[in-house]
Amino acid sequence: MRHSSDDVRRGRMKRAPEQTSSRASNEASSVCAIYGYITRIYCIFVQNEALDARIFHFAQVLTMAEIDAIDRRILAVLRRDGRMPNVQLAGEVGLSPSACLRRLHAMETSGVIRGYTVLVDEPDSGDESVVIVQITLERLTEDAIRKFETEVRKCPEVRQCYLMTGIADYLLHVAVKSPRDYERIHTEVFSRLPGVSRIQSSFAIRSVISQGRK
Repeated sequence: MRHSSDDVRRGRMKRAPEQTSSRASNEASSVCAIYGYITRIYCIFVQNEALDARIFHFAQVLTMAEIDAIDRRILAVLRRDGRMPNVQLAGEVGLSPSACLRRLHAMETSGVIRGYTVLVDEPDSGDESVVIVQITLERLTEDAIRKFETEVRKCPEVRQCYLMTGIADYLLHVAVKSPRDYERIHTEVFSRLPGVSRIQSSFAIRSVISQGRK
């Protein structure tokens, strides 16, 4: 295919659309990676843990965007059974064991898979009760969040804690032995947490759905 001398002189010979798109995508990924590394180094020097956590979350979102449909099938299977042998996992997603293991290691290294855990089935003996606690802070500033989360982590009865949208700022899953035991925790722990303006508690009657329970 010939090009006119004017086109050559003025540099109007265009790349194929897919080549341009691929190059732009690679450049964008490189810029995001460089930005993430530089910002994390800055966070280390200034010791700003909150900013560092936000950057780490941003990097995780970028990483999740890069995984493909096969990776997502692997994750879906592992969510059901995190102890599944690699050979069985490979068969579930239609890969060879070696290819499946490479993808698994890549997701572990990149932080898409942050770890593995054990789901313990709560006994139905009535020894423990679950209390769902909604907590609202006076101010939702960075300093208030940091102080509250630092102190709530010290309470062993708090099994899970979520920062929420909506009316309440935090949602806590608390395991207690009795209503009297929760009264003690409410008085000695929750009411003394820094920056708390409101506490709303609800006792769970029974578990209807629990992930990992068959």
